[in-house]
Amino acid sequence: MANTFNIVWSGPKLDGKLDYSYWETLMSTHLKAQNLWNFIEPGLQEGADATQQRRDQLTLSQIHQGVDYTVFGKIANAKSAKEAWNTLKLSYKGVNKAQKAKLQSLRREYERYEMSSSETIEQYFTCVTDLVNKMRVYGEDMPDSKVVEKILRTMPMKYDHVVTTILESHDMDTMTIAELQGTMESHISRILEKSEKSTEEALKSRVNFNNVAESNRTQEGRGRGFNFQSRGRGSFRGRGRANYNQGSYNNFTPPNQGRGGTNFRPVN
Repeated sequence: MANTFNIVWSGPKLDGKLDYSYWETLMSTHLKAQNLWNFIEPGLQEGADATQQRRDQLTLSQIHQGVDYTVFGKIANAKSAKEAWNTLKLSYKGVNKAQKAKLQSLRREYERYEMSSSETIEQYFTCVTDLVNKMRVYGEDMPDSKVVEKILRTMPMKYDHVVTTILESHDMDTMTIAELQGTMESHISRILEKSEKSTEEALKSRVNFNNVAESNRTQEGRGRGFNFQSRGRGSFRGRGRANYNQGSYNNFTPPNQGRGGTNFRPVN
């Protein structure tokens, strides 16, 4: 019991910048973990003994530790933990009418929100969960099954095959938001691995094809060099013989055609 009275708040302090719904969730969880939430709801009971009164003041001190100096003035005069808590709640969440207006605004944002092409699965789930938590703080009854349905409905077309697989293999009435996120990330991770493997194999095939083509061009170039030399020698000899024969032919008279054949006579 002695350790119970030495609790130190280690969470963020509520100030003009920190979202109250976020702080409220953290603080309420902290008080519940320390077995102190009953001093907020229902609050310290009349006729409570000294131990209960002391625990109520311990709860109040946790709230004091959780707020910034600029906010402390709002609850400085609170005598109990419940009074301090309700004062902050009214200050940041407003009265019922303002609270309903805020909830309506969150509902519109939630319904319009869809995953963009630049978002990752993790980013999309984080944004949706944040909106849902805010709506729940303002009294919205939002079970996980409705959120799961909304997420699957608003996924981009490139994830249609993943959505179809999940719809066919899971019970949407019992599936949690966290389970859906893990399942989607697992499916997409496997798809990316296969895609990267296919790309790598395609690149290897292209490199091998280029190597074969280059080898064929090299061999073809060598073959052409040999033929060029062969034609060169042949042409030279052919021209030489033609010149020789032409010279010899000039030493003979035109042939006399006859039955006996062709005879050549020297020219005197």
